[in-house]
Amino acid sequence: MTIRIQPERFCHRAPTVTNEVPQNADFPQHYSRKEKKPFPVPIVELRRAARERMKKMKDEPRKSMSAPKNGLLVKSLVLTAYNVYNTRITLINNLKKLLKVVPVHACG
Repeated sequence: MTIRIQPERFCHRAPTVTNEVPQNADFPQHYSRKEKKPFPVPIVELRRAARERMKKMKDEPRKSMSAPKNGLLVKSLVLTAYNVYNTRITLINNLKKLLKVVPVHACG
């Protein structure tokens, strides 16, 4: 008994782009690793510049972000923030009252 495997079923081919449909006409061409264009600025120089920036920032203290000029981040959420804060206080006060009435046993 012999088993034959058809290569068409098990071979994975790289996807290729064809220009049969006009909407796909502007896709970039598929290049092999050897044919790929190099970066405009070499990776080594990008890393070197990043290291220099980190060394310069190391000596200086971190700058805190300045507050917005109007003092508020989102004006439309101020009322909602007040409501949430007041509801939180009400919840905590009611929980205190409930814990005085209902005994709670905790194991540690």
